Amino acid sequence: FTYKLLTRHRSYFRRLRVPFERPHFLYGNLDDVLSGKLTTMEKIEQFYRKFASHGCCAALIDFIASRAELELEVKAIFLKHTLNMFAGIAFGKELNTFQDDTDRFCAVASGMAYGTNPVQVIKTMAFYLAPGLMRSIGVQFTDRQEIDYLVKQFHSTASDSSTNSMGRFLKQANDKLKTSQQLSDEQLTAQCAIFFTKGFEPTLNLLSFAAYELAQNLHVQQKLYDELTTNGLTNGSAGLTPYERIRSLPYLDAIVQETLRKWPPHPLLVRECTKPFIIAATENGDRASIPLKVGDKLYLSVWAMHRNGDYFPQPEQFRPERFEDGQVAKVAHSNTFIPFGIGRGCVGQQFVKLVVKLTLVALVQRFKLQPGERTPEPLKLIESASSLEARDGFWIRMEPRVA
Repeated sequence: FTYKLLTRHRSYFRRLRVPFERPHFLYGNLDDVLSGKLTTMEKIEQFYRKFASHGCCAALIDFIASRAELELEVKAIFLKHTLNMFAGIAFGKELNTFQDDTDRFCAVASGMAYGTNPVQVIKTMAFYLAPGLMRSIGVQFTDRQEIDYLVKQFHSTASDSSTNSMGRFLKQANDKLKTSQQLSDEQLTAQCAIFFTKGFEPTLNLLSFAAYELAQNLHVQQKLYDELTTNGLTNGSAGLTPYERIRSLPYLDAIVQETLRKWPPHPLLVRECTKPFIIAATENGDRASIPLKVGDKLYLSVWAMHRNGDYFPQPEQFRPERFEDGQVAKVAHSNTFIPFGIGRGCVGQQFVKLVVKLTLVALVQRFKLQPGERTPEPLKLIESASSLEARDGFWIRMEPRVA
């Protein structure tokens, strides 16, 4: 909510000297400001290599294998996995929360991702009601001790030549700028924190919903396994899958896209009008023109658009084929498929999808995902405009595949 509050119009990005017209796939437009040396996919690939030092999905696979054939609430498991991943990528923090989740970073990260600190929640509401007053008296969203802790983590990863973390990349790029253009270490730390917080929950939810759909649609899961077999990726290894192969799995990509359609990470988009504008009346006269003034809020239901049968026939069905072959371009240019918003787009959206693809490959390599006695059908959600949450959890059985 805090990020949505800050970025409801472009002034937040203007203050950071971030251009708007060319959104960067990985982490907004900060790359245009700081570097420009590497292409989007080259940067993603370098972050991908970071997984090698973490064993990629090895800790996740080992944890599930030790509980094989039990009915598992997978979102709780994916939460640990996602925390491990993003802690390493953003801050170079080596974690294995499957074995030990007492590290202070876990508590700080939970507060960043979910706003569990009640004082922070009050601050957020105060910024919403009186932003000018809060800025004038120097109030910060995050506790000073937590800021200092994160800056310390940033310093640690930025100075470690053996890491490929986002913090180190940003520091290297920032040092190449003129002194007057450089961002402070606190600002660079904030970029790492934004990457973490904006990627954490979308990754967690996307993984959970994708695993649920694979368990409920066994023919889709089998088709994915066949694709992995064709590409030589069904050897049961939990190691690092070659980056080029992940990029060349069209059905895997279609599964991720269809999951984003059916279960969008941001079901409601909110935008603030920055200049007077008139929405034209409909041609048939059913609706009059709508004048908008500066400060008016616009609400768009991504959920309703993605489940509109005019755009997506049989919208309640999970059909990855919608995004196969020529259908991809047709959907992508219709402005009816906007899981990560429009215009500027979402921070880290391509990286979120990459992490999800890696994890799904690792799971399907080793296990058959099956519905269990506690698997709800249909899936019931908690009513919320900010995100989608399964009311009774994501319960799935993981059966080891027989070689």
